[in-house]
Amino acid sequence: MIRTTTMEESTQVWGACMNDSGFPVALDAAGGMSWSAATEAQQKDYETAMYLCVAQYPWDPKAYQPWNDAQLRALHAHQTGEVTDCLTRLGHPPPEPPTLEKFSADYRNNVSPRWHPYHGIPSPTTRPASALASSARS
Repeated sequence: MIRTTTMEESTQVWGACMNDSGFPVALDAAGGMSWSAATEAQQKDYETAMYLCVAQYPWDPKAYQPWNDAQLRALHAHQTGEVTDCLTRLGHPPPEPPTLEKFSADYRNNVSPRWHPYHGIPSPTTRPASALASSARS
């Protein structure tokens, strides 16, 4: 480990690390990171480089604290509102969301897999996440 990062800066730090590792990435205004498509032969090297960058610059342990009720309410509202609406407009309606009570209980009980609005959409390697995000803002 070189140093910990905040959640806010991690994408920039990991992006610089990936660039230094020979995998050019682009950062967008929304804080997302996209990369040039690696060939199949490079895919394993890319995944190893990403693993090493995240291991060298992990999130500060404070980022891993359990979420409180207010945070879970905000996350549920965001994912079932803005994110669900955006994905639906893009032709990727998410599965039926759970109630706030089930959403919170699943989080607290570490249920896996938990509901997430992105389940079932194309992989970022198929369509860059930055393209999906910029389409949502349209």
